[in-house]
Amino acid sequence: MTKIIKTTAFISTIMLLSGMIFKTQHWPGAEIIFMTGVAAGIFLTVIIISSFAGNLTSGIEKFNIIFSSLAIAIILLAYLFKIMHWPGAAKLVWAADLGIVLSILLFLYDGIREKDPVKSSLKIMAMFFLLFLLILIVLTT
Repeated sequence: MTKIIKTTAFISTIMLLSGMIFKTQHWPGAEIIFMTGVAAGIFLTVIIISSFAGNLTSGIEKFNIIFSSLAIAIILLAYLFKIMHWPGAAKLVWAADLGIVLSILLFLYDGIREKDPVKSSLKIMAMFFLLFLLILIVLTT
């Protein structure tokens, strides 16, 4: 399963980056490449939800993984709509921002309640990564 996740993440990243480059240069095929990257990213979130949610013991951990993965899928859709200049992009960006803020709060709450210091530090680091992502989204839109 980890091989599929790594491969899908690599393909999604390459497609998203090349789609953005094609779009900024106004080269043909940018829409198809970018939409394929977004579809691969959303497929990746579904794989993450299905593979990791069953291994967790706490209800808050399961909810956190599912909610954060769905927030990432909304972020990908928001950027797709924003870059393609489709209607409804602003609403999706606001939904993505709200999802990230709620994910940050969930990771912080779960990290504080965690008894294992390694897991606690990983959850708090994930919270800081999401905070950085939120700042990046707010500054670029």
